[in-house]
Amino acid sequence: MKYVCMAFATALLSLASSTALAVLQDEIQVYTGDINAPGEFGLDTHLNTTPVSNVGPSYPGEVTDRHGLRINPEFSYGMTKTLEAGFYLPFVMDSRGSISSAGEKMRVKWLPIQASKPTDWYAGTNIEVSRLAFEYEQARHLVEMRNIVGFQTPDWSGAANPIFRTGLTEGYRRPPEFELDLRLMRRLDAQYQVGIEYYHVFGPVNAVNSLDTEARQVLAVLETDLPRHWKLHLGVGHGWGTADNLTLMSIVTVPLN
Repeated sequence: MKYVCMAFATALLSLASSTALAVLQDEIQVYTGDINAPGEFGLDTHLNTTPVSNVGPSYPGEVTDRHGLRINPEFSYGMTKTLEAGFYLPFVMDSRGSISSAGEKMRVKWLPIQASKPTDWYAGTNIEVSRLAFEYEQARHLVEMRNIVGFQTPDWSGAANPIFRTGLTEGYRRPPEFELDLRLMRRLDAQYQVGIEYYHVFGPVNAVNSLDTEARQVLAVLETDLPRHWKLHLGVGHGWGTADNLTLMSIVTVPLN
């Protein structure tokens, strides 16, 4: 397992040091083996902001991330041991302080392989359908398949999300865009974990793009367990290519049962 951790770290660092489609940055997260128990409700509140960005609009009328704030409550429900449903209601405050709804998203997470031991693997997929406002996504209607594979040990955990995303709107039904998200975490004690996350939007699967046209972002992250089973995830990230220069993010997990 030590060599698996080293391989994850090497992949993250090599990708980060190497030098699309518009993607609403309402959720910055690498999906792992977490899943609600049957009948369990949950709430993850995603919050991120972009103090520094040189990225301009990719189409006329797009609201960019620069100086913006994204707030995205995600409600989830455990349907079975291996199936979880989710519903998102993202909101955006733009650089002028105007707040608007960005749309809505629905997802189903399927995790047939789950970690049952302190040292174990997990795998599954997450299918998401979204309807977004034109200001945040030109295609408006999207479908995304986010594959999930990862491992855990008492001291380390890692996950990879190979993602395929395409438009459902007429005129945007093109070859899917490919994104790869990676995560490696080190447990410090019973309460805290620290690590690194990497997000890379490569672009359409049928095109070879230059690094300058691809969005690449690395985040240093901290996770901590809070009283009453709450959890807090904090991150600060730097981007290259068509990603924002500086991003601050958090996720607050609240059990609702």
